[in-house]
Amino acid sequence: MEKRERSGLYLFMSILLLAMLFTGCDLLGSGDDNSEFTLVRTPQNLLFIQESDYSAFSGTPETYMEFAPPEDIGATSYTLQQSLDGGTSWNNFQYYGEDLTTTSEISDNFDINLGNDSLIRLAITGGEYDGMYSNEVEVVLSTVSTWFQGWSISPGGFYEYIDAYSAGKTTESSFTVWKTSDNSVVEDALTYQWYRLNPDDFELMTPITGATGASYTSTSADSGYILVIRATGDGVNAGGYCQLLGPYIT
Repeated sequence: MEKRERSGLYLFMSILLLAMLFTGCDLLGSGDDNSEFTLVRTPQNLLFIQESDYSAFSGTPETYMEFAPPEDIGATSYTLQQSLDGGTSWNNFQYYGEDLTTTSEISDNFDINLGNDSLIRLAITGGEYDGMYSNEVEVVLSTVSTWFQGWSISPGGFYEYIDAYSAGKTTESSFTVWKTSDNSVVEDALTYQWYRLNPDDFELMTPITGATGASYTSTSADSGYILVIRATGDGVNAGGYCQLLGPYIT
């Protein structure tokens, strides 16, 4: 499985990049202390869930997960595994009657309907981590037919690239939710929560007390962590959630 089609978003980002290059705008943020944080990938910080919402195309719940391509950690393939009993037992996820496995050197995500609320992980084949598993992630499926059509975070990060900033800088985020029925925008249906994510272990994501707005100013307590913002639908007008990686706080 590959990423869902976001050709319009990619075109927009390409135009934005060209505009910034010609106008001299700072693409990575305005802070003087901006740098890149190098995240060394291991099984324990391999899997990250960006979205659990509905597909605008199939009209069913979908989970969009990100991971480093197998070759990045010296592996030959991943197989998606699912637990429906809280981690007591695990089964290979079935996609059209077959194990969902990727062997592509460039494959970095699955975007699928898991069918149930569950725990998921990646079983690793080949290389140093052969026979091991990624971090486990809990996924709750959306029950409302809406999808996160757009989002932004600044200063922020991507799975492949994470900014690093000292404490005291404000990170801004925004999210747009659409109904799948008519692509109309859903207003005032999200709540927000910021987290501290352990860069070495993605199972350790701790909510920051009182950080429940779309923006957050980091403190010294965030040092050594990656910030994450999660926007969650109210379960009536908007469903599911979307979470974005923010900067690493030095």
